[in-house]
Amino acid sequence: MRPSAAVASALVLVAAVPCLAAEDHNKLAADLAKLTLSQEQWDKTMTAMQEQMAQAMAARGPKASPEEVALLMEEIRKLVPYGEMCDLMAGLLAKYYTDDELKALTGFYKSPLGQKALRIMPDVMRDAMGAMQSKLGTEIPAIIKRLKAKKSAAKP
Repeated sequence: MRPSAAVASALVLVAAVPCLAAEDHNKLAADLAKLTLSQEQWDKTMTAMQEQMAQAMAARGPKASPEEVALLMEEIRKLVPYGEMCDLMAGLLAKYYTDDELKALTGFYKSPLGQKALRIMPDVMRDAMGAMQSKLGTEIPAIIKRLKAKKSAAKP
């Protein structure tokens, strides 16, 4: 091989290393995304969201029928399908974590405690959102009243 061909070959190999590293990094992120958001977890999350939406809709006006809420959720699922959410999460995980961090997180989520965390997180989030919604539902009217009074007092 001529010296210039050897140099060119070496440069191609050196240039390919970051691409291969990026592919490995993206695969680590995609694997973690699928581990932390399985289809079952996605379904649980969407069910919890449906329950929260039904409660929020009922609090804002005439109660929506279960059929109306189900139709709304069906449309939301079409807007953000499971595969698209996994791709989004993988991109974000790749953006914010190093290879070592992705590996450590994967190890954790494969452990018994990590599996439990994944299993119960939709329930934890549903309960937290319900409690927050309840608190906001009682506090927001008082806040609005105070703000209106403050605004009225500030007028000359």
